[in-house]
Amino acid sequence: YKTKNYLWNAGAEINFRSANISRIRGLWEYDPKDQKYNEISSTDYAVGTALFVKKEVIDKVGLLDEIFFMYFEETEWNFRAKKTGYKNYYVPTTIVYHKVTPLINRKSLLLKQYFLNRNAQIFVWKHGKILDILIFYLKFSFKNLRIILVLLMKREFYFAFLRLCSLLQGFRIGIKKRSNRGCGKILIRNYNFIKKIENRIQLLKI
Repeated sequence: YKTKNYLWNAGAEINFRSANISRIRGLWEYDPKDQKYNEISSTDYAVGTALFVKKEVIDKVGLLDEIFFMYFEETEWNFRAKKTGYKNYYVPTTIVYHKVTPLINRKSLLLKQYFLNRNAQIFVWKHGKILDILIFYLKFSFKNLRIILVLLMKREFYFAFLRLCSLLQGFRIGIKKRSNRGCGKILIRNYNFIKKIENRIQLLKI
């Protein structure tokens, strides 16, 4: 592991009124002597790469919501666990090495940004209060529209298109989740859409 001296996660917090929703404590901080974040502390959620729970918790809370596919799936599950009455803790005496590269090429970043944008909206619609949703969208929309404008000015049209798709898909699925309507058909269509994205990304010269 070339990045053993860098932290990946030391707890996290959820803020429905932030454009990013979640903030990971210690992400990519340099800590070669394990001197940072050495106390047990409560956390809003534990990342899925190092999440330890009893079977009875899963039986009571349920499984991960498959609509997320990747990103925010464990965030949402942890949030449900807290609403059920359980508490989440960060335990520094347990160390798990997560083999992931800090260097992300633009092709992989396309898909990552799509799911991050889409799923942040679904999460807010599913668990946020009305005022939370309004404040979130005020900040979230401004942030993304500004990025889309920059991408268009750079003539990176496919990047702008995918970001816009993530906004529309997240909004649509989020409303369905808010009203407890099924998303089975959307899951299938979204899966097919993602496969097309993956194939198209491979052809991009970036």
